[in-house]
Amino acid sequence: MLIRGLYYEGWKPSETPIKMSRQQFLEAVEEKIVTDRFLDPVRMTHDVFALLQNYISPGEVDNVKQILPKELQTLLPDSANQNSTRNMTSPTQKRAARKNIKKAARAAKRKHTIAHLPKRTRTALGKEGAKAAKKKR
Repeated sequence: MLIRGLYYEGWKPSETPIKMSRQQFLEAVEEKIVTDRFLDPVRMTHDVFALLQNYISPGEVDNVKQILPKELQTLLPDSANQNSTRNMTSPTQKRAARKNIKKAARAAKRKHTIAHLPKRTRTALGKEGAKAAKKKR
């Protein structure tokens, strides 16, 4: 609702794009927030962009950031922090995923299914395994 209210209600394509400085943008955000207490527009903007990063790819985030004026780019969270905001898995989901991976690995060893895969696929699996092992270190 917040995004819809800020960006679409009263939107007139003939009057866009509206060029704003960082301060003007933050004033517009503060004006549109309806609450009985003070909410920091910088923090709100940062939080909205961080939330959006959970739903769009890193490449799209970079494209959006490049399109914005330099002043407004500072309101977006750093891409380096993006992975931490994307991690929405619960400990139960992580345990289940690990269990499924171990189960699949046992079945693959028992049935030698990996040996029957195309060489290209085996190579890709090896690279993914190496990447996962490197992350663990």
